[in-house]
Amino acid sequence: MAWLQQQQQQQPLQEDGFSSVLHETRLVRAESMDIKNDPRFFTGNVLDKRLAAFGCLSVVSGLMVQNAMKAAFIMKKDMNVRTLDGACQLAGFLMICMVLYGNVLAAYVGVVQPYHIYRLMTAGPTGFETACAYYLNKEIIDLRHFSIKMALLSMPLYIIASGFRFVVKFERDWMKPDKLSDTPPLWARLEGLLACGIFVLVGFGLFTIHWRHGEIFRNLYDTIGNNPEVQGIMTRLDAMMSSGSRATSQLDV
Repeated sequence: MAWLQQQQQQQPLQEDGFSSVLHETRLVRAESMDIKNDPRFFTGNVLDKRLAAFGCLSVVSGLMVQNAMKAAFIMKKDMNVRTLDGACQLAGFLMICMVLYGNVLAAYVGVVQPYHIYRLMTAGPTGFETACAYYLNKEIIDLRHFSIKMALLSMPLYIIASGFRFVVKFERDWMKPDKLSDTPPLWARLEGLLACGIFVLVGFGLFTIHWRHGEIFRNLYDTIGNNPEVQGIMTRLDAMMSSGSRATSQLDV
């Protein structure tokens, strides 16, 4: 402990270069959470088991995001919805977008919730109880269950969307590619703007979900450091465990 305090005193009080820019613009915090070696942190609990399963699902969601994004971009967008081929193309494109949105949400929730839970769990003597309060928060539960359901439903939806795309794919592979016009038609521009607007709205929706996760986490984390009962207990424990309190007494055993 004395060596750690000496190392902390030797560190510069002000950072230079890129770190100072990050701290002055408040993009990141200069302080981290307290680090205390509590043996309870190494004991398994029910939250670890649930987060392990949730983490595996987020990995699958990340792979689905990559496949759905690639499929949405390589699809030809010249679709005439008044024909069977155009209707199949549009249905496949919309399903691919739903797969993409659902798995982006699942990948985000699968990363941020375990991150917040482990930070709360290792934050202090009441960390496990605070992490349970975060895990059982109504909004956190709704987002977690919704993201899991979307991730699971997106797999059969991805197969169905591929089937709709194959309706057009086999025919177009036998056709010669048409020469592209110098000026795109108006309906193509409107379709692109509509798709852009939908993606932007979904992006702002994810920003809102990110903000709600951070707000709930900060509120619960503040209860750990600002609880007067916990602070009183930790002060008494520090006094009992300090070497100064035992200096006047002799060991008898």
